Amino acid sequence: FLKMQAKLPQLREPEKAAPWLFRIAKNTIIDHYRQAANQPVAGLVAEPAGIEQEDITQEFAYCIRPFIDSLPEKYRQALLLVEIQGISQKELAERLGISYSGAKSRVQRGREMLKEALLECCHIRTDRYGNVLGYEKRE
Repeated sequence: FLKMQAKLPQLREPEKAAPWLFRIAKNTIIDHYRQAANQPVAGLVAEPAGIEQEDITQEFAYCIRPFIDSLPEKYRQALLLVEIQGISQKELAERLGISYSGAKSRVQRGREMLKEALLECCHIRTDRYGNVLGYEKRE
């Protein structure tokens, strides 16, 4: 009601007040549910007992280095520069003297090769955002 009253000066055609009021009410309801959807609900996401997410991620990053090192040179180099050192793919292209699309392809192929090697060796549990929750060696 307060929103409708505040927006009353914006009403240009009084004969269309009913649809105008309906639209404000509808938008207010949509806004309410959007905000509610963005609020985390306590207790729904289980935290690993005794180990923080950052610790798992750092430990996992340390463990994947041998897998990266086992990739063919051009893919290893691309992943080390982009994923470990944090340079952009555009900068990678400039450093290696290749096209930007070539650099993107090289990084993507390297990621795929790394993923295949990791999944062959280990069972990796992730959340829906791709964060590593845990991992264990396959038998």
